[in-house]
Amino acid sequence: MKDIILKVLNTGIMMCTFAYIGARCVTVGETAEKFPFMIVVIAIIAMYLNLLVHIILHEAGHLVAGLLTGYRFVSFRIGSIVFIKNKDKGLSCKKMKIQGTAGQCLLCPPDVPVEECPYKLYHAMGGLVNIVTGLIGILLALILPHNLLVFCLCEEFGLIGLALGITNLMPCKSGGIQNDGYNLIDLSKDMVAKKCMNLVLTTNALLTIADSYDDLPKTIVDEIMDIDFTKLDLSNSSIANAFMVQEGLYYVQGNYEKAYELCQYIEQQKDILPIFKNEAKCESLFFALLNGASSEEIEKRYDKKLQQYIKATSIYPSRQRLLYAYYKLCKKDDKKATECMQKLEKMVDTYMIKADAVHELEVAKRL
Repeated sequence: MKDIILKVLNTGIMMCTFAYIGARCVTVGETAEKFPFMIVVIAIIAMYLNLLVHIILHEAGHLVAGLLTGYRFVSFRIGSIVFIKNKDKGLSCKKMKIQGTAGQCLLCPPDVPVEECPYKLYHAMGGLVNIVTGLIGILLALILPHNLLVFCLCEEFGLIGLALGITNLMPCKSGGIQNDGYNLIDLSKDMVAKKCMNLVLTTNALLTIADSYDDLPKTIVDEIMDIDFTKLDLSNSSIANAFMVQEGLYYVQGNYEKAYELCQYIEQQKDILPIFKNEAKCESLFFALLNGASSEEIEKRYDKKLQQYIKATSIYPSRQRLLYAYYKLCKKDDKKATECMQKLEKMVDTYMIKADAVHELEVAKRL
């Protein structure tokens, strides 16, 4: 019940903010009286631009806080465009998108014991930056003359910043993921969750500059594989995320039977976040295709909801590998299968985690 109330309150804050901005459009001086439609158009454009600026500020807040507390830069993403650190310490532009997130700043945790690893400032700074810059915008709107420019650049900017910052730090699960406020509470209560978060961040950091999964240190792999996630709370996003990494490692190692078993276990969990359950459903569908499941069973798994999720995450190499298997093994459609293979081949050079794209291409070519 508490989660539902917080989600409703979270959504209500955003809705009220945008409703207020819409209502204010008709009071912006003489221009609103002469050109009401133009005001609405300008206000909408400004709203999207302000959202974009606040997303950048939010992720920059995470970046600065992380660097100040010993984290190392890995990547900075806005939308599907991501800048990653290369082996030579230069930057390159790749593609990556995670459903439910408009941006993401990934850092590698400092080399300290898990219980000593800082996390509060890293997670909180994004929302705090939105709130502080939002308050500055509101203050300027109160001081400066009341006109369209001030409304768009100060008042709108301030209101959106406050709304984004508050809803980000107010603990909530939305869009299939946990926000920073929820993560802060989870990590403060559960040392296992903190360990899992560190393992996932470290693994992602290593894979970002790796050419293949063989480059992952055995100590990291063993640490992840030794965890029995069936005894842990999978409603915790950090733990569930690490569980998916473990399943992925079984898959990479060619142990499809164990990977399939873990996916089925995840699908059965009621409290796990939808994003993890959908990922497990995608992998289960792939393993069912490999096992020669009937067309009826495949189509039953490949329902409308999963089709929508697959379409929304088509930028993932694993998704193109799945679609390639679906069209090749089930639909016998060589044309569409070839299109998936071509997309997968392009991802080797454009996808953020090259090791993922390389492995998925290898798997697809063996089908």
